[in-house]
Parts: sequence; C-alpha cells; structure tokens
Amino acid sequence: MSQWDQILGHKEDGTPWLVAGLSILYYVGDGLFCYSHDMLNMTHVGETLKAMRWKPPPSFHMPPRQPNPRTSFLALLMLPSKARRARS
Repeated sequence: MSQWDQILGHKEDGTPWLVAGLSILYYVGDGLFCYSHDMLNMTHVGETLKAMRWKPPPSFHMPPRQPNPRTSFLALLMLPSKARRARS
C-alpha cells in the first residue's frame, strides 16, 4: 500500500493544490508488480477543483455519469493471459 499526493496545480503563493491518493499494489515477486488499484476521494477532488476555480478546456471529455464500478483484481485474473497483456 502506498499513500501519495496528486498535485492539481499551484496557488498564487506557489504552494500546491494537493489531493491525497492511495494505491494498493499487488507484488508478484522478483521486483515486479502485476496490478495497482489507485484511489482518490472524489469529493475532495471536486472541492479542490472548485476552490481552484478550475474550468475544463473546450476539448475536455467528461467522464460517464454512471461509471462501471466492476473493476476488480479478481476479474482481471480471470482473463486469459493474452487479454491481460493487451490491457497493460
């Protein structure tokens, strides 16, 4: 598990706008990881973007209103190995 800070920009005084993130890494040995699940508190992201007065550029594509919540490491393991390599 790893905690990190996502920098979304910098304030006028030069300090960064930060949002904390968390990653769960799956170690497979020999210095290799096979999967990472990264998490952000989207409420905190939204509040920070609002405080920044951030506006999306015209080319910005909004994420889906109803994203697919079925993202699991187990489902990834069930894919044939060729499909797993294609997703990497």
